[in-house]
Amino acid sequence: MSITYESPNQYMSDNTSLFSTSDNEATPSFASSATASTVQPSIPMHQEFMNVIQSRQLQGFNKNATFYRHQNIEDLKPIDSSTMHTLMLNKQLLIIDVRAYSYFAKTRIRSAINVSIPSVLLKRPTYSLEKVCESITYDEKAADRLRLWSQATHIVFYDHSSYSPSDSGNSTTAILLGSKLRSAGYKGQLNYLQGGLKVFYELHVNQCEIGPFNQQPLVFNRSKRPTNIQLPLPTSQVTSGVNPFFTNIRQNLELSHGPLKERFDVRLPWGLLNKDGAIYSNSPLSLSSHHPRFGLAGSSVDVKGNLQLPNWIRDIMDTENGPKKLAEMYELLERTEQKRLSTIMKHHSKQSGDDHFPFSIASSMEKGALNRYNNIWPYDYSRVRLNQTNDDYINANYIQYATIKKDITIDPISQSDHEIRLAQEGLLTQASLRTMDRVNVGLDCNRKYISTQGPLPTTFNDFWKMVWDENSQVIVMLTQEMEMNKIKCHQYWPSTMHVPKTYGVYTVTLLSESTKYILNMNDKRERNEDDLIMIRKFSLKHEGQDERMITQLQYTGWTDFGVPDQPIGILELVHQADAASREDMGPMIVHCSAGCGRSGTFCVIDTIIQRLWHERDVYTCSSTDKINQTVSRFREQRMSMVQTHRQYVFCYEVVLWWLLGYGNLPVSQPTSPSISIESVSKNSVESQERSSSIGSMVDDFKEL
Repeated sequence: MSITYESPNQYMSDNTSLFSTSDNEATPSFASSATASTVQPSIPMHQEFMNVIQSRQLQGFNKNATFYRHQNIEDLKPIDSSTMHTLMLNKQLLIIDVRAYSYFAKTRIRSAINVSIPSVLLKRPTYSLEKVCESITYDEKAADRLRLWSQATHIVFYDHSSYSPSDSGNSTTAILLGSKLRSAGYKGQLNYLQGGLKVFYELHVNQCEIGPFNQQPLVFNRSKRPTNIQLPLPTSQVTSGVNPFFTNIRQNLELSHGPLKERFDVRLPWGLLNKDGAIYSNSPLSLSSHHPRFGLAGSSVDVKGNLQLPNWIRDIMDTENGPKKLAEMYELLERTEQKRLSTIMKHHSKQSGDDHFPFSIASSMEKGALNRYNNIWPYDYSRVRLNQTNDDYINANYIQYATIKKDITIDPISQSDHEIRLAQEGLLTQASLRTMDRVNVGLDCNRKYISTQGPLPTTFNDFWKMVWDENSQVIVMLTQEMEMNKIKCHQYWPSTMHVPKTYGVYTVTLLSESTKYILNMNDKRERNEDDLIMIRKFSLKHEGQDERMITQLQYTGWTDFGVPDQPIGILELVHQADAASREDMGPMIVHCSAGCGRSGTFCVIDTIIQRLWHERDVYTCSSTDKINQTVSRFREQRMSMVQTHRQYVFCYEVVLWWLLGYGNLPVSQPTSPSISIESVSKNSVESQERSSSIGSMVDDFKEL
């Protein structure tokens, strides 16, 4: 068996070392070796599989690496705008902007340095302060100034408008960077600017800068194509007492510090407050154009007309215990996946043949040139198989939430010993097995997706073949081609209008391209040039058959590892994807870079909105947490779906905003007899075109 395993763009995205791990959405599995305290028992191994894993370890092995341990920065003290303005006269002040670069480039405090790095990277012990400096590519002088951090008497972090780190989605960047500075010996004062740029700009506009830098834009040379590089395999000798699979599992490193320490609040729209589970407004403008969707998800209305949250959302919105509960739920998901991946590695280390293990990744291990990253593999039972005889592999999985109907006439499906054991261990549900049978007998099914990696030049033909084979007509792209100076996705579509381009036996023609900007939720006149949806229409032809129309929706406001600054863009993207879908088409194809973090988050949000609208979940006292339930199910179908703690919290945030009236209702009407369509929304189609605020069920309560 010929085994190749390198990510082709691994050698294009990092110039420091041929064997350095890529900073990709799928956390590289080989950033450091296990220390003595994390050494695992040795296990018997299948020879070829062991060779692959052992080779990868040699690439990323760093015997000097130490595990990052989360530190609470108790001295990240608040500082007001007036005090900071006075300190700016002191040249020993260092100001760090932790917002996304697109916002920093638009408006910033004078002399500030933008550091917008995913927390997943900052957690790594190998991601040093020097690497932080190297990540600053917009201005060489800014990187040089950051290297002089030891000379600063004060280092001040700021974001949009937070008064404390706990208020901000960017807090982790400040906390982790502050921890690295302390570990490196910084003795000065660490501060967080109260009110962020918003308050400082209002008081000291003369100390702010507006407008972009004059730096040269980064140019990506598309003529270069990655090649598959096969390294010589090592011998079968294994260090006694060490499990070579240990660092191959992301959670082994990320959970090695104990329980999660990070806490994230679910943010409400401006002007809204939560009091004992009721959402009310402290501003007459905050709900003027948005009507809560009373009744959905088990919500209700109180005597004052405020939305009363359902129990499962009320608990995580509790100021004191909510963030902790979210962290505990996400950690349980992570530990379950850790157990699932450990089971996979143990299985492959002992087995010599294909015995229909549902979570098998053997087919992927042999396809190095076809995998963007070397630690994200599709599970065998749910993977998409190309309709061809020589090689059916593509790094993609079917994703779908379905429930088994309570019907005693439906025969149980036959299960293998592996499937029974995995079910007993809580790693695989019968619902997932039934869903992936693709028969859907005895199932209540929600929308079906294909979650896949960003196509590589080596997989362009396969990608378009998958689009054709599956009759998919909507593609949701959640990444830019280049992010943080790294290749995240290669352009797999033609860029010249009405000029056909051939991908294998398929011809793709760009018919139209338009842009929909995401407007500021409080000021509709303001728009961010980097927060937008590109809408492209293609025709797809194959060997004289009728052409098909394909819609691609590319959302640019979501950086790798992170979350958007507000849910408005994602709600609009969900609506655009829903409007472009039809019942007679195949699965919606969703991809980011690795096809798990951002892709998983989108699939969960879209599925939850569909579930809440179509299921019999109206005017009930529902206590079922559908978001946690859906994330858990999707992780059975593709690894690391919803990959970070912040993305997990963001799912709740978006769904809450949707319940509060933001975004649109699904295009198709609910079929549940417990919902009166007329009482939900009269003339709903016309209303959706005029505004995103329809969907209120308050009339039902008036009748009661």
